[in-house]
Amino acid sequence: MSSPQNLAVEHYSRAEVQREIAEFCNGRWMAAHCIDDYGRLVFRRYIVGKPMAIKSQEEFAKLLKGLNNRARAFYATANKYHTIERTEDVNLSKAYLCTPTWDIDGTLQNWRKTIAVAREIITILESEGVKNPFT
Repeated sequence: MSSPQNLAVEHYSRAEVQREIAEFCNGRWMAAHCIDDYGRLVFRRYIVGKPMAIKSQEEFAKLLKGLNNRARAFYATANKYHTIERTEDVNLSKAYLCTPTWDIDGTLQNWRKTIAVAREIITILESEGVKNPFT
């Protein structure tokens, strides 16, 4: 049986996963949950003092390798920035776009309740005139 870390490495090594992550993360400040030398889960937002960011699938593959295949999960801000080179670049006042996001904290045991909450959010959005572009 594969370890959780091996499953993460296998998952993030897939070209289609790297492509999707690169597409979403371009222009966003990233973070990664990584396993440190002591087996602890640590949250990294900077690499060598610079905010973590990528612009392409190739850069994501390089980031993954630079993290020594210890990443378990990747995150990206809802905000997009023109430049992500220095700490000052990821100031909220410099964001030019924000992706609306709702985080529904559900559990596997309560998946039906999670779906119900998601449907309620959709109903509220539709009542405010937000339309699904895919329907």
